[in-house]
Amino acid sequence: MEWKRIGEEIRGLGAKAVVFISAHWESTPIGIIDQDQPGTYHDHGFPELFSFKYNAPGSSSVAHRVQELLSQANIASTRERRRGRD
Repeated sequence: MEWKRIGEEIRGLGAKAVVFISAHWESTPIGIIDQDQPGTYHDHGFPELFSFKYNAPGSSSVAHRVQELLSQANIASTRERRRGRD
């Protein structure tokens, strides 16, 4: 329920996008999910969560902007077009 409250608060501020960073997926260079409808990636041992789907849309323009900002900070990254959310 806390995430729902946070979502409502962010929406009230006029935010157009939210960027999440997952510690469950490490890659070199950093991977940025670039898909319109990323799936949910399940890599844990909790079967009851395997049916959970998070259907929030992705955004290529946001992925591109995140990659630009990382590049400006001299941080290598790549856009990921196959992996879903963790």
